[in-house]
Amino acid sequence: MLERGDFNIILVDWSGLSAFPWYTNAATNTHIVGHFIAAFIRFLQSKGFPLHKMHVIGFSLGAEIAGFTGKALGTVDKLPRITGLDPAFPLYGFTGGEGHLSKEDADFVDVIHTDGGILGFPVPIGHADFFPNGGFPVQPGCHIRQLLRKNSIEHF
Repeated sequence: MLERGDFNIILVDWSGLSAFPWYTNAATNTHIVGHFIAAFIRFLQSKGFPLHKMHVIGFSLGAEIAGFTGKALGTVDKLPRITGLDPAFPLYGFTGGEGHLSKEDADFVDVIHTDGGILGFPVPIGHADFFPNGGFPVQPGCHIRQLLRKNSIEHF
């Protein structure tokens, strides 16, 4: 990415709150992590960082965290863009827009779906939703064992 321009990239290590193998614990903690990231973004703003240059990208549970970050910031400090790479579907699928990444979380939300209906959302949830090869698992060139490796990152 740095070959394309001058960027600041911030990676969030939430491994202490996402300890495998308990997916339910990790999913529950996405709300907390989203609020912490929103607080960090407010801190950056207080130091002069222009919010209009912020682009939050998340994969699977990270996409849900991006949504909760946008929700926590609210409409006053609304994120300009969120990209969701295969937002997590288990435990989020039937919660409504307040319970998962949705187009209300940023001015523009784009989503890449490569595992719809199993681990990822099978329906549009953003302003622009992309479904490479129909968005169904398993993507061409992947075997079942590679399913968790996730093609959405490569499509981004």
